[in-house]
Amino acid sequence: MKRNLLTALSFITLFFLSRCSPSETDLGFKVKLEKELIIQEKDETPAIFFSYIRHISTDLAGNIYVLDQEKLMKFDTAGKLLWENDRHGQGPGEFSRIVDLDVSRTGKIFVADQNKMKVIIFSSAGQYIDEFSTGHVSPIEIEVDSKEDIYLAYIGSDDEFLLHKYNSSGELVDSFIRGDSAEKIPLLRNAKNGITFCVDRKDNIIISFIYEYKILKYSPECGFVGSWTRDLPYKPREIEVVRPQPNMMKIEGDRITQGITADNQDNIYVLWGCKKTDQGVLIDVFSPRGKLLSSFYSSIDTPYDLQNIYIDYQDRLYVVDPIEDPKIYRLRMEKVEE
Repeated sequence: MKRNLLTALSFITLFFLSRCSPSETDLGFKVKLEKELIIQEKDETPAIFFSYIRHISTDLAGNIYVLDQEKLMKFDTAGKLLWENDRHGQGPGEFSRIVDLDVSRTGKIFVADQNKMKVIIFSSAGQYIDEFSTGHVSPIEIEVDSKEDIYLAYIGSDDEFLLHKYNSSGELVDSFIRGDSAEKIPLLRNAKNGITFCVDRKDNIIISFIYEYKILKYSPECGFVGSWTRDLPYKPREIEVVRPQPNMMKIEGDRITQGITADNQDNIYVLWGCKKTDQGVLIDVFSPRGKLLSSFYSSIDTPYDLQNIYIDYQDRLYVVDPIEDPKIYRLRMEKVEE
């Protein structure tokens, strides 16, 4: 009986994985984009000034929260600046190096501070609520689920796990996704373990590896759900450590993915890292089970490959051009059946 059960489970796993490596003939719809809103620098009162947009999030009402370098900003759904917070320091509610944010369904703002090794929590009005320590490790990415459980990715940690879950009180409750701990060069090890992730509307955790096309899906109740890959139409440059100067080390190689988000149907959108064209950067759309449904371009042409994507509760796509003349685009998506 046990052997039959194991055989059945193996068949189901193989079936799932085979469905998750689809060809282009599996595409089910095209995505048409229409620009609705552009948020950019304006010489007004209050003035809008961006230096480097790290990330954005929205609340249920469609208000837009922006993390720009060392500044937290809130815009209404029409793109009007409501407030900004640039309090630097080591005191409660003050920033040292904030690198990511997410907004819960109740409107609380959760900010990851890399230098302070803390998560700082604000109200939707930008008022300080609380903060908690992440221990001896620096967070680089943060996501919050519907229960206000908090997920953090770390950098520079010797911990073998890549993602860590905290409850709303700031207590560590789980760690998962084992990284490559065999690599001896810390810089290269961190690159190989580089991930980006999101939490979908059902609180599933979707992880994308930056230097390879590998997607993992976890359920908060059941743990690991499945994984899938995507055939690449080119041979990427392998990542390696180079020394442009005797006292400098850096990573070179092709970033395969750089962003991931989900819509209200829990379809998964993966932003490529090195497929820039004059139509923008390539985005793949997968079903919750990993079937490739569509591929389209972000429609935003930039001097660099680097962009960010995010989908709000109204299924509108945000494309962030973060570096040169930074802008935030909100686009209405129309799915056209093939």
